[in-house]
Amino acid sequence: MALHGDSIKREDRLRNCFGDGPVGWINGGDAAEVAVAALLHPERFNGPVCYPTGSEWLNHHDIAEILTEELGRRVEFRPVSRSEWRQELIDLAEANPGGVVNTAMAGHISNVGEAVAARGAPPADSAALSALIGRAPVLLRDFIRDNRLIFESTQ
Repeated sequence: MALHGDSIKREDRLRNCFGDGPVGWINGGDAAEVAVAALLHPERFNGPVCYPTGSEWLNHHDIAEILTEELGRRVEFRPVSRSEWRQELIDLAEANPGGVVNTAMAGHISNVGEAVAARGAPPADSAALSALIGRAPVLLRDFIRDNRLIFESTQ
């Protein structure tokens, strides 16, 4: 939620260019553990390249609804163009130097979002992710509950 925490906090909005289709949501810590597992347990992997599909297959309207339920205030998803989201991410990176989002990431993730919107994303596979990291993955709802302060409104 590093990409969206600021807009959720300030505007109760989740914006990106991934479109209306579902994507495989993966917790950042789980993604990091995939990398660690690749180093420590290469036998868990089928080849030299791994594309973990996430723990839950959710569209961004679903994500906004989960945020609404957990935060107790209406959060909406608003799709935007690739260039608009890229600029928002660049602005976020420039406002928070050294933060999670940087200008190179802004270009990369906005291009990925546009590609996913055009072609779709593979379904999430929680069991496959669990096999890679050696435990149950973190679900979005649990992440929000555990990190509520990231999303607390500044209004």
